[in-house]
Amino acid sequence: MANRTHRMLAGSPSSDVVILNAALVGASTSNPTIPDAGGEILTATRTDTGDVSLTFRHAYPELLFASIAVAGTTAGLTARFVTLDVAAKTATITVEVAATPTDPTTADTIRILLVVRNSAFNR
Repeated sequence: MANRTHRMLAGSPSSDVVILNAALVGASTSNPTIPDAGGEILTATRTDTGDVSLTFRHAYPELLFASIAVAGTTAGLTARFVTLDVAAKTATITVEVAATPTDPTTADTIRILLVVRNSAFNR
């Protein structure tokens, strides 16, 4: 489990709560690129049309909140978590247009925001 030094989240009712953010840039039929090399996402692998498997750099004991958003030129493109396990450092997302799996293009960026507990302390 990660127990790295972070700035404390002001106003949090518990200690060791941190905000993590990451981005993926679409690559059509290839693996999405990770613009923040060395950031929270270690690998992003396209497994099928619109499906991406993620591996996170660090494990955390508890997920408190997750959000995913898409910005880009592909009209109606959305993304959603299919699985998300911060303790196992894995997630899968599906990117789609009107419920049809769609690969994001290089003009599409998927942004991920996670709020996690950094340790089991003060649960």
